[in-house]
Amino acid sequence: ELHSLLGAFASYHRVQKQSDVVPEGVNVRFGVGGRDARVFASRTSLEFEVNRWDADELGSSPVVHTWDLTPAAADRLNRELLPAALREAATREGLVVSNRGGYHSTPDFLSRLGAGAESPPGDGEAEPSARNPSVPVPAARFLSELIRAVALETGKPGVPSGGGRKRKAPAEARDENENEKKEASPPHATVTSSWVNVSRSGDTHGLHHHAGALWSGVYYVSAPEAVAVDGKAGPTPPNESERNENDPTRLAGRLALRACSGGADPSAPETQKSGWCVWTSVTPKPGRLVLFPSRTLHGVLS
Repeated sequence: ELHSLLGAFASYHRVQKQSDVVPEGVNVRFGVGGRDARVFASRTSLEFEVNRWDADELGSSPVVHTWDLTPAAADRLNRELLPAALREAATREGLVVSNRGGYHSTPDFLSRLGAGAESPPGDGEAEPSARNPSVPVPAARFLSELIRAVALETGKPGVPSGGGRKRKAPAEARDENENEKKEASPPHATVTSSWVNVSRSGDTHGLHHHAGALWSGVYYVSAPEAVAVDGKAGPTPPNESERNENDPTRLAGRLALRACSGGADPSAPETQKSGWCVWTSVTPKPGRLVLFPSRTLHGVLS
């Protein structure tokens, strides 16, 4: 499945931490960032600096930011978002985009749910339903604001945290941050589209990107316990400890991101694999928010 999703390369280098082996000319930085402890339990980043001459992404610095909400914050969001997502899948026609199976809503999910009715409901139904979809869902508004806040704090994508490119002087960076805060919603912190995916066993998403946007992201509302632990749905086999960590059956449901690749031989026959690929994966976990540059190729393993 790695070949069909990421491309048919001769070698794959999965990176989950800074010490993982990557091709020469690709540098990896793992960071633990500051956070608002009232909302977030953890914040990490995995950054790739690509200086390898044969890389398709030469000179780029793909990065994957991950925030885990506190259990209390995640529960407060998810107890509203989960029924809203399932109701969406049951009552509205979905789209087929990158999804292979499962449900994909129209790209206005958060804005539509967050806006709801212009005024509070009257004596009728006070809960959103198929007959009364106009009642606002506060969690949708909060999630939109949360995404905007982390994108605003993270800054624009494409600038490495160190090396590679010249960094701004502290005063210059401070001035730029102040200007962004004064701007109502700078482009990199504006939620331009959002949709809900409802996926079950065997559903997947093909490799794609969202060029035209700046940041892309995922927020996980729900995931089976086995998938949230190790990416594998179903019972654990007796020889689990002997299974290769890159075995796709251990990565079911994970978000796979192709950080960089290259070295392909254009003269090689189609049946011959060539080149290399560096990729990382994110385990679905309720309350997990992921942010990455929109041009990063990504998909979901079945």
